[in-house]
Amino acid sequence: MSKIGDAGLSTLLDPNTSTIYKDTNPAGTLCYIDPEYQRTGLVCTKSDVYAFGIMILQLLTSKPAIGITGIVEEARPWPPNETCELACLGLKCAELYRKDRLDLKDQVLLALERWNHTALELTSSRLG
Repeated sequence: MSKIGDAGLSTLLDPNTSTIYKDTNPAGTLCYIDPEYQRTGLVCTKSDVYAFGIMILQLLTSKPAIGITGIVEEARPWPPNETCELACLGLKCAELYRKDRLDLKDQVLLALERWNHTALELTSSRLG
């Protein structure tokens, strides 16, 4: 099991279940743990999305996780389009309430695949 906010914990869920109650204390680094999971004990895939969003924002800013969403919101505009899109993705993943977070499969994965495709095109055009 991951040490970053129990990321991956929701993979233990039954495929027919979207949320489960976990009757233990949150494990991992507090800044990465879904605030709703901390408050209610309910874990779902959006709990993982929260931790992922915080990590994206840290990669963009090289700042600690504490208060990172406020730092990124104040630092706009970001230079290239992809950087701005990635910052926005991180902020949407790190929303305080899970109902406001992006869907991992339908939104986050699609964005990452699009950026991967763009990176591959840029790499091949520079080499070719």
